[in-house]
Parts: sequence; C-alpha cells; structure tokens
Amino acid sequence: LYTGVKTYNNAMGVDIYEQRQTTILQQAALKGKSTGLVTSVPISHATPGAATSFVNRRSKYDKDSPDLDNILQQSLRIFKPTVLLGGGHPLDQDNKTSLSGGSNYTYIRQSTYNKLKKQSTTEYGYTFIERGPNAAKNLLKTAAQIDPNDGEKLLGLYGARGQNGNLPYSSAKGDYSSTGLDSASLFSTAVKNNQIPQPDTVRPLLPGETDAQFIAKEVNENPTLSDLTTAALTILGKDPDGFWLMVEGGDIDWSCHDDNLDNLIGTMNDFDKSVQTAIAWIQKNGGWQKNLLIVTADHDHYLTLNPNFPELLTQKGARDLTYNQHKPTEAGHFWGADPNVKYGWGSHSNHLVPVYYQGGPIDLAKYVGKEVTFVDRPPGGAAKTYTVAGVPGAVDETHIYRTMLETINAPGVVK
Repeated sequence: LYTGVKTYNNAMGVDIYEQRQTTILQQAALKGKSTGLVTSVPISHATPGAATSFVNRRSKYDKDSPDLDNILQQSLRIFKPTVLLGGGHPLDQDNKTSLSGGSNYTYIRQSTYNKLKKQSTTEYGYTFIERGPNAAKNLLKTAAQIDPNDGEKLLGLYGARGQNGNLPYSSAKGDYSSTGLDSASLFSTAVKNNQIPQPDTVRPLLPGETDAQFIAKEVNENPTLSDLTTAALTILGKDPDGFWLMVEGGDIDWSCHDDNLDNLIGTMNDFDKSVQTAIAWIQKNGGWQKNLLIVTADHDHYLTLNPNFPELLTQKGARDLTYNQHKPTEAGHFWGADPNVKYGWGSHSNHLVPVYYQGGPIDLAKYVGKEVTFVDRPPGGAAKTYTVAGVPGAVDETHIYRTMLETINAPGVVK
C-alpha cells in the first residue's frame, strides 16, 4: 500500500532483501505536499510506521537517540511528517506493571518522551502536545496555530490508562464502558478456560478513584479519532500544494484480535465518524475534483455473523453477546472456521477486503481485475520481472499505491 513493492511479513519500508523503498509519504513530500499520519493506536505501530521508516521488523518501536534502527526515531528525524497524532503515551500502557498509574515506555522511550516535553526545536522540531485536561479542545486550538508553510509540525501523543497505548474504547453503545480494561484478555482467557473467558475487569485506578471517575478522566484527557482527523486536516489544509494523509482506526484490528464484538462495533463507529469528518472537510475544500479519498483495510479477520445476529443484537446488545453468551447460537456470531466454537480465532485472515474511493483525477476502477507486475531486484544481481494474473472484481494493494502516486503526480493541486 505504501511502496508498491511486495515484501515479507513484519517488514517496514523495505523489500525482501531489506533494501529501502520510497514510501508514498515520501513521494508526496517530494512534490512539496504536507504529510500526516493519524491513528487510534501507538504512533510507532505498524500501519503508521510503515509509511515513515525503513526497518526489518515492526517491533522496533523506538530506541534511545542517536540509534536510528527503529520506527519512531526515523519518523521524527528522517521522514518528518507534518502531523503525527495518535496513541502510545507512556502513562500506564498495560495496567500490569503499574496499577496505580505509573509509566511504561513500550512505544516511546523515556529519553524521546522527555526531549519532546522540553519542546526543543533543535532536537526534533515538533510542537508537542499530549493527553491532559480538555484534550480535544486544546488539540484543535493548537492545530489552528500550526502553519506548515513555515515548516511547523505537530506531534500529539495520547492513550488511555490500561489500554496498551490506545485511545479510550467507546464500546458499541458509545458509553466508554470498556475504557481502561486490557484489550487482549478476552480471547486469550477463553482459549485457556474451555471457551469461558475471564476478561480484565480491573482498571488501574488511582487511590480513591472510582470507575466512573476513571472513565470520565480518560475521555476528557484524550481526543477521539475524529478529533485527531479534524486537527490533521486543519493543519494540512493550509498547504496550497496539497497534502497526503493516512487515518487509521487501528483499534478495530485490536478488537478483532481479542474476539471482542462490543469493542469492534465501537471502534468501527469511531472510524466511521472520522470518515464522515474527512468527507465534510472535502465538501468544503475543493470538493471531489480536488480531493481523493480511499477507505480500505490492510487485512481482514475471521468473523462470521449468524442469520440470527441482528435479532440477538437488538434484544441483548453487543456487550451481552460479547461477554455473557459463549455459544455461537446464543451469541449470533463466532470467530474462526468452526461454527461451534465462538472464540476460535485471534489473528488475521486472507479474505479480500472492501475498497471504497471517491474523487481525484485517477479512477481506481481502471485497475479492477488487472494483472500485477513484480520486479525482483536482488542486491548485485539482475532484475527479474514477474506477472501475476489479476483477480476478477478485485484490485491489488499495489494498485492502490499506483492510484495514490498518480494522483500526487497529476497536474493541479490534488489532496
């Protein structure tokens, strides 16, 4: 999606020989456009990181400067996106090592975090904003003051306590009842306990803090994905040369890994609001002739909804179907290949994913069913070209990359 080059699993911005490739974010920057990455999960995670790093494994989140063999240091020192907003805040990311609200520097090193807090323009060159009271209001106020035409950049670091660095989980009802609970505890405990899960129910409360106070604090101190999208568009939209922006609802993926339908519906709703935010911005800023919007996924999971799911969802609600109904017939859904096992899958699948697009001068539909050409370039060896037949009714990830690249290179200002 980002380089147009096929590679191995876990690779970030490199081919199968670990040779660096030019990412679509770099291509946009070379054309004088501003660039941005927004995510509901840590900013050094795979989906944002693959656009701004050349590393051989996605788990290389951050290291102490001057070490550059990691995602975050390359993002901040080499790729330098205009906007970088998302999770990964060190305040109690996993709720196991520090139940009283301490720090856990999994996705950002303490040295990196401290330098950003000092607002040193000589170190990274970013205006830094982080989780805190009235987070959404402060983020949008700061975004209004950032001018990319003057070389100004914004890094926003957020994440709810107890959630491994993610934004607060809103749940299907939008009541944030899952906020602060470990998002990797449902599937894992179901596997261990003969399909009877024992998910996390203990939040990392401060002394004297109630669950209701905890949730209210986390919601107040973290913006939503839609807020992050608005802030990014506010900044990037000031560039007369246009921009490239990626917005990820990464907690959709994390919900699926946990076989958590309640969180999945909530995160899908959060992502949909972000898409609507982007559409509203487009309609006010040049329309579809000047903007291209692509909505897709980098992979699928293995969820099946039974015919009785809509009725059960209406009667019992997503929370009950997720946590209390352990048989597929009673829950209306199951994860994996076995229709008799509800919690049967905790990973990705190779199912085709939907691709939605609108706008821009380049029609993505021209690639539907088309063959895919691969060029193998071994170090010191001769390049070889391979052609694979297309799939009827489908496009390849590299076709999406080509569409974005052609749009960036098209005459006129396209965003």
